[in-house]
Amino acid sequence: MHATTTKLHTCLCTTCKACVHARTAAIPKTVTSSAHILTQHEKSEFERKSKSDIASLVAYDDAILHMQQILERLNTDRQTLQDSMDSKRAMIGPIRRLPNEVLAMIISFTVLGTFSRHPDSTYIAHHLVLQVCRHWRDLGIATPHIWSKITLFPRVYDNWATILQLCLERSKAHSLQVHLSSDRTAPSNPARKSRERWRQSLHTDEMDAIDVLFKQSARWKYARLGGIILSDDGLIEEIPLELPLLTSLYLEKPDWFGNYSRCLPGKTFFNAPALKYARIENHRFENLCLQWGQLTRLHIVIRDMEENAEHVLSALRQCGLLYSLTFGARLAGITDTTPPVVLPLLRDLILKRYGQSILPALRAPALREIAFNPDGFSYGDEGVLEPIEALKHFGKDTIQHGTDMPSISRVEVPVYMSHALNWAEIFECYPGVTHLQLADWCNGGSGKACLSRFVRGSRIPCSNIGLVACFEDNRRLHQRPVKTM
Repeated sequence: MHATTTKLHTCLCTTCKACVHARTAAIPKTVTSSAHILTQHEKSEFERKSKSDIASLVAYDDAILHMQQILERLNTDRQTLQDSMDSKRAMIGPIRRLPNEVLAMIISFTVLGTFSRHPDSTYIAHHLVLQVCRHWRDLGIATPHIWSKITLFPRVYDNWATILQLCLERSKAHSLQVHLSSDRTAPSNPARKSRERWRQSLHTDEMDAIDVLFKQSARWKYARLGGIILSDDGLIEEIPLELPLLTSLYLEKPDWFGNYSRCLPGKTFFNAPALKYARIENHRFENLCLQWGQLTRLHIVIRDMEENAEHVLSALRQCGLLYSLTFGARLAGITDTTPPVVLPLLRDLILKRYGQSILPALRAPALREIAFNPDGFSYGDEGVLEPIEALKHFGKDTIQHGTDMPSISRVEVPVYMSHALNWAEIFECYPGVTHLQLADWCNGGSGKACLSRFVRGSRIPCSNIGLVACFEDNRRLHQRPVKTM
């Protein structure tokens, strides 16, 4: 029977030429899987070669064990050298004699300065200032507020859960600013992209890390939770979180289109007595319970589904302290008999895609600024008039219902049509307007003409009229400032 002979030879030391070697004969798989019956001679030969292979395996195991022991000694010796070098660096350092408190302030300033430019805790955990020497590293690790700002990208880094647990431990009892992003790139490493496809749930070790984070919700001061977290049914439970310090909450849209219809458990974020700002993207309002009555700023964007108007209006009616509202949702079912949403302190209103659908129900006597700020996909040639018509009807409806007319002084509207607009009629109900900004969706075409027509005979000072040229690039909207007339 034919067998392939292989000679094995591994050099262990180039100085003394110590080596380990073996000789073996492998039987082809076609033979081992066949019905061939060994002769007595072949059987004896294979038994002899098998014993030889066993002896060679023992020799290789001994060699591997010996090399592992050598590597362990090398690592130990290297650590001794590292400690010796750190001590010498500490002695010759120009700021060696600074008190630990001052040195900790310098390290903190450096690390947080980097974090402001590259908000990524994975990058901060390996910051160069923490690698100068052991003393500096120990001071950095012992400074809680360095680790209290947590920004991680689960789609980019495999070790993000480990970094999260490190930050939670090193921040001690300090209040936390938490951002778990669903972005597929990190600002500290924009060239590195996620290597995995969109996934609906987290791995076991990642869920364990998130569980630890949720158990420390009493320390949250700012929380921005990405769709990868909010889409996992195993994490967001009916049990309310304790959030005594939370002032800002940002719930990003779920990852999967199928999850747009799911509702967050009603009272998960309800126990937040200090909450002042909430931003909610593509989440149903059916059961969502927040401390609406204490919010001062609210951002609602529901782009990919229609929301029952009453669910949203019911929440807004409770926002009596609101002074800033950003709204973008297609509301259905608002009629003349719909109870109004009265926001007596509202000053700033930004309407995103379909946001003008709320105007028929809105009463805001203190409103000072209103901006129609679509996302670039909201309007066609004719549809761009919708915000302008909505602005006119908003003023007329307010007068018709006998409520105080808002003293609006600043307006931002999109312009796209080439024909002239009757600005006198548009601002008939807004005599207090002193500043106007036009968002040109023709990239400087009809917008400039519209601006020049408006300036002629306008009571608004020319210096207070601006034009912003908007254009679309790779399905992302940017803004390019145009010289103000």
